[in-house]
Amino acid sequence: MVRKLTYILMFALAVIASSAKDFKRPHALEPGARIAIVTPASATDSMPVVHAMELLEAQGYEPVPYPHAFGRHYGTFPANDTLRAQDLMSAFADPEIDAIMCTRGGYGLVRLLPLLDADVIAQNPKWLIGYSDISDLHALMFHAGVQSIHGPMCGHLGDEKADSLSTAYLLQMLQQPEGWTYTLPAHPYNNLGIANGTLVGGNFITINGLAESEYDILNLPASEGIILYIEEVGERIHAVERMLMRLHQSRALSKLKGLIIGEFTDYKATKDFETIEDMIHYWLKEWGYYELDDFPILFEMPSGHGDINYPLILNSPVTLTITEDFATLNWK
Repeated sequence: MVRKLTYILMFALAVIASSAKDFKRPHALEPGARIAIVTPASATDSMPVVHAMELLEAQGYEPVPYPHAFGRHYGTFPANDTLRAQDLMSAFADPEIDAIMCTRGGYGLVRLLPLLDADVIAQNPKWLIGYSDISDLHALMFHAGVQSIHGPMCGHLGDEKADSLSTAYLLQMLQQPEGWTYTLPAHPYNNLGIANGTLVGGNFITINGLAESEYDILNLPASEGIILYIEEVGERIHAVERMLMRLHQSRALSKLKGLIIGEFTDYKATKDFETIEDMIHYWLKEWGYYELDDFPILFEMPSGHGDINYPLILNSPVTLTITEDFATLNWK
């Protein structure tokens, strides 16, 4: 009972001491909402997208495929950079569009960033949904001051069963984005504590590629109160270690209020580490983060490139609470 009361008190104090700044939250979706379907990165097969559109229609929404959502007409991409950027900006600027769902990630969105207008995004806040390479766009939306959803895209919705937990959570989140809480089991690598801040992040190699640019979200001032979420797929352990080293050696890691380790998938063990989680835990311990009382670390957040991909509202104030028995991630 004493321990439970202690965590309740810690939670209350963290909320009072919140330093997270305000971001615009797009409106919840209502029946009949129009969802733009865009492909800002690599081209995709059409059938999963068609199946995803059918699922959205069954939920009472109107999916609106943009001109370059389909096909492979420009090498890796469905169209050149200018046309893909035009699709995105047209969707943001159109008052008849209520949300924007990407078909897939892959590669290529970073090429569009100079062609996108953060002011237009700020003036027309609407839900942007995607992950992987779409993390570049989540970073742009952070600097535009707009919340967005790191979560299942058309490729996931089209391939998964309609009753998949990730899909169900996404649809619920679009209808009611306020008051979300994920409760997760304890993990031996977690660091106990509580932090209140702004949740940012996404695919590690993607956001690492924005370092020192105007879109950087990894090396923000400590006053921003950042809780960082990272995930990765198909990267060798030493490649992820190299990115983690840069985060530490640039002092960006020390400016964070908390760290969330999502899914790391499709890699092989090395002679040094069996898993990426082992490697991250080793270095965080070496660097003294487990000796801090106010730096919660959450491992195995079920979000990323795995079969389960819990949607996360990014650029949003959250409270991360980690106890000996459980962990919670709460959106206010």
